[in-house]
Formats: sequence, C-alpha cells, structure tokens
Amino acid sequence: MNRMADFEARLIDFGDIKPPGAHLDECAGGIGIDHKGRVYFAAQDDRDPQDVAVFRYDTNTGERTLLATARAIAARCDNLGPNEHWPREEAIAKIHVSFLEHAGKMYFATHNFADPMQPYRTIYDDLPLHRGAHIFAYDIETESFEDVTKSAPGGVAAKNESIAALTVMPGHDKLVAFTFPHGDIVVHDLKTGDTRRYDGAPEYRSDRTVNIAREIIATKQERVFFAYERDNFHLLSLDLATGAISRTKHRNSLRTGYLCGMASKKDGSVVYLVDLRGNLYAFETAENRLRDLGNLLTDAEWKRGTRVTAVHGIALSPDEKTLYTIPSRVNSEHPFLRATMKTLTLVSPKLKAALARWRLSLLEARARRSEKTASAGGNAARTSEGSSAKLYTFDIATGEKRIAGRFPNLPMGSWISGNGVFDREGRLYYCYHTLNRNGARLVQLVPVPPGGTSASVL
Repeated sequence: MNRMADFEARLIDFGDIKPPGAHLDECAGGIGIDHKGRVYFAAQDDRDPQDVAVFRYDTNTGERTLLATARAIAARCDNLGPNEHWPREEAIAKIHVSFLEHAGKMYFATHNFADPMQPYRTIYDDLPLHRGAHIFAYDIETESFEDVTKSAPGGVAAKNESIAALTVMPGHDKLVAFTFPHGDIVVHDLKTGDTRRYDGAPEYRSDRTVNIAREIIATKQERVFFAYERDNFHLLSLDLATGAISRTKHRNSLRTGYLCGMASKKDGSVVYLVDLRGNLYAFETAENRLRDLGNLLTDAEWKRGTRVTAVHGIALSPDEKTLYTIPSRVNSEHPFLRATMKTLTLVSPKLKAALARWRLSLLEARARRSEKTASAGGNAARTSEGSSAKLYTFDIATGEKRIAGRFPNLPMGSWISGNGVFDREGRLYYCYHTLNRNGARLVQLVPVPPGGTSASVL
C-alpha cells in the first residue's frame, strides 16, 4: 500500500547546554515524559570518571534544560564514592532504563559500567571494581533529587551490579528492578523504604554466556515476570511472598528472551513487549498469558528475507490502539556476510566496531546529501530508502503492519533506543546516537499533516 509517510524526523541537540567539556557520545534508552509534557533524556559522558547528563525538554515551549549529571545527583544526596561505603572514585556510565512517573516523581536507575569492547564473560570478574546501581527520584514540583535506595546495603540498590530494567508495580508503591549481569530482582518499597533483593534463576544468573532481558514486568497481583537471553525462552515468574521462581503456568514462550522494549496499558491489564529481533508480544497480566503478535516487519519485507537484528524500544499510542517501533538494525544482506560479521563480533570486536563506524560514516554522508536534496525539493526518502531508519506501526485490533515513516537524516546503523513517549500534540520521542563524538540527540517524530511533505528535516 503506497501511502505518504505519517511522520518526519527532527533531531534536538543539547550540545550548547551540556556540562563543560562533556562528551555526549551515546544514550542507552534513558527517556520518559511527565504529566506536564516535559521529556527527560539521558546522554553518556565517556570522560574519566564516566558520568551521565540528564536533560529535560519542554514539549510545550521548546525549552531545553540541563537538570544535573548522575554523579552530581549522588553527590547532592551525600552518596557519591569515595565515602564510607566505597573507597574509590565512583563512575556512573549510563542510564539504561526509562524515566518513570509515579506519585509526582520521576524514577530512574543507573548502570555502573559501559565498555562495548569488553568480552561479556569478563564482566563478572570486574564486578568488585564497581560500587553498584543507584535508584534516583526527581520531584516534579520541587525540582529536587533524591537517592531512593541510599539506606540499602552499601548505599546502593544493587551492590557491585547495574540496573538494566526498572518498572513500577501497578497499585503498589513498589519499584522493581532487574540487575546486570546476574539477573537478580530488586524490590524497593517506597512506603517503608525497605529494599529487598531476590536471586534470579540459578541456572542462568551465574552462566557467563547468558545475557539478561532489558525489561521486567510487575503486576498488580504482586508478581514479577522476567527472562534471560535464550531462544524459545519460557517466561519466568517470581512470587514475592516466598521468593520462589517458576515457569508461568501457560506456555509463555518468547522467541528470544532478550526483551528490549515494553509499553503498558494505563490500567495495567496488558503489557506489550518487543525483543531484540523485532518480535512483538502482548502479556495479559490477569491471566499471566503471553500472546505472540509476530514480527514488526511488513509481510513483503519478511518474504524478501529482511530480518531485524536490533530494536531497542517500543511505544503505545495514547489511544492504546497502535504500537510503534523503530529498529536500529535491519539486515537484508547475504547469509555469508551476516555469518562473517557475527564471527567478527566474537573474534575481534574492535575490528567489527571499526567496520561499523566506517559504514555508518558513509551512511551519514549520504544522509547529509539527502538533506540537501530534500531542501532543493527532491525526493530524499526515495534516494536513501534502503539505508534509512523506518518507523513501523502495528494495529493491535487488526494486526496490520505499516511503515509510517522513512527518515533520511537517521541512517540505518545509528542507535535509536528507549521506549518512545508521546506528547499532547502526538509527537513521538526516542533517544538517538551515532558512532561520532557528541553524537547523542533526542529524536522528535512529528506527524505530517494531510498533503504535507514527508521529507525529514534537521
């Protein structure tokens, strides 16, 4: 079906208000929106010690604000190492979770370390070198920060580990987090201030070949559901009362347990999920039942052999009728080339990264040429369709899948992450970065009016 694009993409830069000397190189999905229509956005600063800048963008006025850095927040709360809990300088590498609004505050958690070149197996050996993950809160009215788990053992929510997933338990004043790399569950009671840690599944938590999901589900029935990166993974359940872990009663099988995006209905009855490879799911919380919704790609793309190799977020429309996804990697190359790149990832990740950086530089140059073509009245989307990021929609009622936008200024191979958020005008926001220095931006996807242009603008 040939239809004009529904959205165009704009990039919002924070470089002019960043902390002095900061390198805003990457972002890892740290995004959220409050009831006032203000988007929160986290960008990593790779200087030593590592830090994360937290920005706010007012969708009503366009005002951009640097709120703080993660290390500065910990320092304000008298909980930054070195201190009585930690003898060394404390690095905070990234924010890998959504900013979540609950009871007038925005909650978020930190990730202790980030080195894409480090072999996964060796991360476990280096855990004693890292203090652990904080859970912070930002009061929307008073504009003040709080270190929520400061009274937990070691002064952090997860000692020596990071937090890769965070959610609020509906109907309960509890935060539920998933630790990296072990995959343990941390529950913080906001009423009592108590923090309790539950060991993850024993067959996975110490397996150095197994990664963890980047999302965790908590229901109003006070149950927690989680997964690990294994194909055909049966969703696991934690009973908070007993600490027992078991498979869910129904055959809730994920094509891969590496969940990378989550969006919930307002009443908490259904949680929508996407895994790394673009497979969509609906988890019905009352029945503890998982429905497989198929892949986000259109049928035509799937038949051509196109496959998603990386997607890092999902969004649910305000009317709760449509899912939105925007993959960072879609692979339609020859199987031999795919196998070669996979081997390089294992054997020489630095060479793989260099090749990826070179390829992305070519795509970014093409994007700049496309931008000039669009400004001159040409069809930029058509000239770079194969190498541009695309926004996909999934109609929950009918199962119809569409491409709602192609974005020449977002070259395929850049990272688009975070569970997207909508403002009152129907604009959709994601995190974005390239492989270049200071490449982190906030993406704003703007609805195109009927008869309007579909060319993306910077």
